[in-house]
Amino acid sequence: MFKLKKIVPALVVTASLLLSSQSAFAVSGLADTRSEALNVYPNTDYTWTLDTAADEDWFYWTNSTSSTQYLSGSLLSPAGKNYNLQLVLVTAGGWEYVLNTNDNGPGQHDGFNSTLQPGDKIYFKIRPSGFDYDKSNPYKFNFKVS
Repeated sequence: MFKLKKIVPALVVTASLLLSSQSAFAVSGLADTRSEALNVYPNTDYTWTLDTAADEDWFYWTNSTSSTQYLSGSLLSPAGKNYNLQLVLVTAGGWEYVLNTNDNGPGQHDGFNSTLQPGDKIYFKIRPSGFDYDKSNPYKFNFKVS
């Protein structure tokens, strides 16, 4: 019974920390290259910051279903800043295609639509346009699968 009195409060604190967490914020040195890309989940908003003008954030998603998946999504740059979103599609056969989204300017949404076949993987690269970044204000990235 004594051990249970110690374990229950610890579980309550841990659960409250996990359940009350907000959207992800950038961690310096995390997901800064394609080989370190973070697996992201559809229908989730990701709120991160870029640390420097040379910083890039990489995310990916793999179509592990047996059917074609249709993706749509967007990047919202911080107010007054212009970030770019680039997609790198890697097919199940190993072919790579680089797709640049339309750049709608500072503080605007840059959107995309794409199709992924079973086994395809798509990378999302977010970077500042030139030296236009703001370490204090996050961007918002999301995508949906249908």
